[in-house]
Amino acid sequence: MDLLIKNGRVIDPANNIDANLDILVENSKIKSIAPKIDEENVTIIDASNKVVVPGLIDVHTHFREIKNTEGHRDKGTRRDTETIYTVSRAAAKGGFTTIICQPNIEPRIDNKNLLSSVINYAKKESIVNLYPSGCITKGVNHRELINIKEMRDAGAIKLTDDGDPVIYEELMYKALKEAKKNNIPVSSHCGLSKWAESILKKLGDKTINSKADTWRFYNSEVFFVRRDIRLAEKAGWSIHLEHISLRESVDEIRCAKDKGLKVTAEITPHHFILTKKDEKKYGTIAKVNPPLRKTDDLNALLEGLADGTIDIIASDHAPHSEKDKATDWEQAPFGIIGLETTLGLVLTELVAKNVLPLSEAIRKLTINPAKVFNLTAGSLEIGMPADITIIDLKKEWVVDINEFESMGRNCPFNGWKLKGKAITTIVNGKIVMQNRKQRTEDRNSDF
Repeated sequence: MDLLIKNGRVIDPANNIDANLDILVENSKIKSIAPKIDEENVTIIDASNKVVVPGLIDVHTHFREIKNTEGHRDKGTRRDTETIYTVSRAAAKGGFTTIICQPNIEPRIDNKNLLSSVINYAKKESIVNLYPSGCITKGVNHRELINIKEMRDAGAIKLTDDGDPVIYEELMYKALKEAKKNNIPVSSHCGLSKWAESILKKLGDKTINSKADTWRFYNSEVFFVRRDIRLAEKAGWSIHLEHISLRESVDEIRCAKDKGLKVTAEITPHHFILTKKDEKKYGTIAKVNPPLRKTDDLNALLEGLADGTIDIIASDHAPHSEKDKATDWEQAPFGIIGLETTLGLVLTELVAKNVLPLSEAIRKLTINPAKVFNLTAGSLEIGMPADITIIDLKKEWVVDINEFESMGRNCPFNGWKLKGKAITTIVNGKIVMQNRKQRTEDRNSDF
């Protein structure tokens, strides 16, 4: 059944639209946008006093398994893992119609067969548009590039060794050159995992250069930000920097953009809301990579959002069970879940506090990520897929992890009062998630 969204405030930053309009969806695409549309034989959604925007896009989502074998499994043994099915429902509930998933499941997505499996399972199990990333190096081993052309042809939306930077400078440079040949985006995780650090300690400083003080930079996000911007410039290609967290990183990105370099960056809600002091309050729930930073760094992230240095807001949704996190700091896994809280946190902490106008916040969740990763999404232009999110800006709600669609429970915002929530999520013209109180009328049936 086709849809007619009536009486909403339509905000589409891609087309500079902010007006009270109706939207007609026909055959899963945007058919018409006008002040008053009257159409028969359609499902009507009353969006009075609501905001209607392009479907939200998350470019940094993690799940844990391709498919369940017996119900929802956690790492093969427990009934609390994040699968394609559950992560897609979490996305839809949070207002996201498109998610880009990271490749660090087990085994890593470093070959076309596994990539194809993820794509095929997503077609069957995901209720949102789900695009997988491919690794940069085989098994994230920092020694051998994957077959980039093969992965692009098989459907990888981007390349990233998520969880680690590519350690060898020569290898990262080669990856960027090959990515340019094959027109596929590269994302850099500019931090250092303990696994990568252990390799570097065995290899010694000479892995990057012969300067005696090199080692101290290995633990610096800024080192890899600076390095990968330089390598991208040398290769003549773009670079996207994942979950930036430091003032110095923001400064480096701003400087690169001022020079006209092809650099984009994302930050997460937990990095622009929480600081290192919150680790004591929330314990291992607040253990993330990169770690929470100082207040000065947080302020720099807000400045970067406001002046356009930071292009995208991403959830870095990284689900873990209560059991996984209920251990000491050293043993606990990194990560916070975010698909179901990101929009509410953005509206409450950024828009309501005048850090960003509403249209700019929506821009960083829609058309900006669509442009960076070449997605046919992020816009309500006529002819585009009908991926639409309807938001109630006045809806006050309390975060309750027990009501999440995600199987993860690692959320420091549990119990927080937020204002603003997605109440209807539409993917390819189909309502995939809807608040029960939202008024919907079908002129031709009992929908």
